[in-house]
Amino acid sequence: MANTSSSAQQVDVPAPGSYPLVAARSKAAFRTRHLFGLAGVAGTVQVESGTVTLDPQASAASGVVTLSAASFDSGHAKRDGDVKGTKFLDVVRHPHFVYRPTGLSHANNSWTVTGDLTVRGVSAPVPLTVESLQTTSTGFRARATARVDRYAFGITAAKGMAARYLDLELTVEADAGR
Repeated sequence: MANTSSSAQQVDVPAPGSYPLVAARSKAAFRTRHLFGLAGVAGTVQVESGTVTLDPQASAASGVVTLSAASFDSGHAKRDGDVKGTKFLDVVRHPHFVYRPTGLSHANNSWTVTGDLTVRGVSAPVPLTVESLQTTSTGFRARATARVDRYAFGITAAKGMAARYLDLELTVEADAGR
């Protein structure tokens, strides 16, 4: 396995293969703004399941990662209820976010996973910047970041009150030995 690193990024390139995610050791965290940009909001959503197939030599990535929309948690019950409601996530009709990787690229000492995120039945491209990736004896641990534009998914309620963008940090553990 090749080892590519820079001061901003630690990346051990995993062997080609299919890697099931370990949901209990994976998470998605977000940061955004509200109150016309005056206050920060941070929270999490749970990773439910996923499998990622990688072939770094061929710049190939595929698979599916499923997150629970109903697990949206910012630590504020009223806000969480509003976000889970029909104006925003509509978790009764759309209980999951789904990310489907479509490719893998390496440029300027940085890896990017291209893919499509589906929220409320609407898909839009969301590239993930790999911040760190360490191989393990049977898989890998990775941390990636992305900026998500909620308007791209038709979620436009509370313009100004709630920020348009969310910064997402996805941390996953994959274990082909499971």
